[in-house]
Amino acid sequence: MPIPIDSLTTTTDDYLQIPLSNLKKAQIRSSSDFRSDVVTVPTSEVLEAMVNATFYDEIYEGDATVAQLEQKMATMAGKEAALWVVSGTQVS
Repeated sequence: MPIPIDSLTTTTDDYLQIPLSNLKKAQIRSSSDFRSDVVTVPTSEVLEAMVNATFYDEIYEGDATVAQLEQKMATMAGKEAALWVVSGTQVS
């Protein structure tokens, strides 16, 4: 069952207090900052996806998230299958 990101804003975990307490303000301030991908703040949906992500080894087709991504890309491209690669260099 996915964990709603809003439920994390009331966490008692010390390491999450400061980041989560400032998240809403930071999202509002930088929600339209397109200078770089390192200055933007993740949306609640992105954070929720990160919290609920699987962390299995993809070498042996063990990660369900990657399998879902590959299937979605294959469907969008009208192909039988798709392959996830980490960089454009690996594609060549």
